[in-house]
Amino acid sequence: MASVTVAPGVHRVAVRRAGYASMEQSITLQDGALGNLNFAPAVDAATLSQHGGILNVQVSENQSVVSVDDSEAAPLVNPVHLPAGPHRIRIERGGFLPAERDTYVPLGSTANVVVALKPTPDTRVQYVTSAERHRAWSWVTLGTGVALGAAGTVMGLVEQGKLSAARRAATGCREPRR
Repeated sequence: MASVTVAPGVHRVAVRRAGYASMEQSITLQDGALGNLNFAPAVDAATLSQHGGILNVQVSENQSVVSVDDSEAAPLVNPVHLPAGPHRIRIERGGFLPAERDTYVPLGSTANVVVALKPTPDTRVQYVTSAERHRAWSWVTLGTGVALGAAGTVMGLVEQGKLSAARRAATGCREPRR
């Protein structure tokens, strides 16, 4: 934001920055009046090869969305071609706190930004609850497996004894008395 003192009357203000579409607005000021102009120039994609660079954002969570310089949020697709210079990025994903970073995109080069999103308290609680539930089911499954293994071993030993007795009976042998 910048303030400029001008004489009363009609003024035409133009804004130009490499990589962006030029914008102009008119303002009429009376003696001693204050006026505000807001500019939000759009990126000029046709000039990015000459006046731009690349922003490569690596985020800890997939399905994140990014907004650059307060633009509308869009799915994060790397790389992002932007005009060279300073930019403010905002990364968002459901269940995580938004992250904002100031970055500088160098002319004809790549700026790399790494963002680790932090979970919201609700997401943390859901994660811990899920981990505890999985742990409980793991113990139940392990206990069931051990019980089935023990039962199988006992049944195998009992059946082995019956098999030996059946073989002796089939061959006409008797067990020696003890």
